[in-house]
Amino acid sequence: MSAVTGVGLTHSATAQELNVAQETSAIQLGLNQSRLIRLPKDVSDIVMANPNVADAVVRSSRNIYVLGKGVGQTNLVAIDGDGQTVSNITISVERDLGSLRKAIRQYLPMTSIKVAMMNDNVVLSGTASTAGEVEKAASLAEAFLAVGPINNGDGAGNSGYSSIASGNAQGKQSGKIINLVQILGGQQVTLKVTVAEVDRNITKQLGVNLIREGGSGVRFNLLNNAINKGSATLGIGSTLAAYVNAMESAGVMKILAEPTLTAISGESARFKVGGEYNIINSLSENGRDSSSVAQVAYGIGLEFVPVVLSPGRISLKVVTDISEPDESKKEGIPGTKVIQLNRRYASSTIELPSGGSMMIAGLVQDKMSLQRDAVPGLSALPLVGAMFRNDVRKRSEKELVIIVTPYLAEPASEGDLSRPTDNLEFASDASATLLGQVNKVYGHKAEAIKNQRFNGNIGYINK
Repeated sequence: MSAVTGVGLTHSATAQELNVAQETSAIQLGLNQSRLIRLPKDVSDIVMANPNVADAVVRSSRNIYVLGKGVGQTNLVAIDGDGQTVSNITISVERDLGSLRKAIRQYLPMTSIKVAMMNDNVVLSGTASTAGEVEKAASLAEAFLAVGPINNGDGAGNSGYSSIASGNAQGKQSGKIINLVQILGGQQVTLKVTVAEVDRNITKQLGVNLIREGGSGVRFNLLNNAINKGSATLGIGSTLAAYVNAMESAGVMKILAEPTLTAISGESARFKVGGEYNIINSLSENGRDSSSVAQVAYGIGLEFVPVVLSPGRISLKVVTDISEPDESKKEGIPGTKVIQLNRRYASSTIELPSGGSMMIAGLVQDKMSLQRDAVPGLSALPLVGAMFRNDVRKRSEKELVIIVTPYLAEPASEGDLSRPTDNLEFASDASATLLGQVNKVYGHKAEAIKNQRFNGNIGYINK
């Protein structure tokens, strides 16, 4: 015999019996499982095409144990003493899915997920209620694939069968998970986002500007700068004038955007409102000048990825990006206009019920600046020093609040939807000219309740 015979089978794998009556046959083995093959006549030689997939242990001239060692396919040829082929057996070794099926039934009893093997890959099919159940099934399949083919022999035949080195005996995951599970139920998520920002600016100016000029007297000078309007000029002598500047200005700006987006569970949706700046880049190469135009976007951007974990429970990843141009920065090449973008970015992953709201707050920006123009020496004098300096104080406060509300969405019929142009009718020429109307009143007149007799007690009861 060319195969090594063992004294006993001590491997923990289970053995099943197979009687081979035909010259050509095929069997399937689970990984790390064995099967007893009974041959129709005595054989003298056993040839295994790929010992890394399966191994043979000869018990007698007609009884052979075959052990699955690695996922794959091979064949076993049994030859008698005359050199004739007694049997040619095709052996397919694949993972035993019994443990994986049991785990799915135990941990996911409400699903209809099926598992199958394709080569060394686990195929998940069937249906599930939520994406969370599909994710759990994929985790179980990943743990199942992590237990790779294991060679329990020591290379000297001490395990009870011929020990030939396995080609994939490192316990590493070699297969992949093919997910074909379909998710039932509402898997569309509508996200309503409210982006609110308040920007308040306060500028205070108080001081005296001294200039040299001819003449005397008192006059009022209106300058081009809005903050200096109404400043008074007091003539002191004939060569010096004092501009008394006392002004306070305040401004408030509100920014509000309420985008609404809808996306399938696990897919992303994006929203962008704003504009783009064109930037010209000049290049000089080999004495030739060339230019290209690059675009820089600004505005309010929103991106979210919803995942429906269970009915009424949504995992949400929200990314907001708000940028605005700031032309106050004057640094740059002379003759060019430098534009700076002020950007605020927020990213968060949360879990919310359908209809629940989450607020991203605390994006507060508070700036204060002081600019002083003064006469050296004289402005430092006590009391009278205020006559020789001019102070400009600026304060800018910004607060940004983002409110996110997800809803599980279902399709609606066309009759349940309305457009802004519904029931819009322009006013006639006479109404527009005489009454100043632009359009007629929306809706229709309410119908009067018909006079009829009611049965039973009706109306309101006052106690």
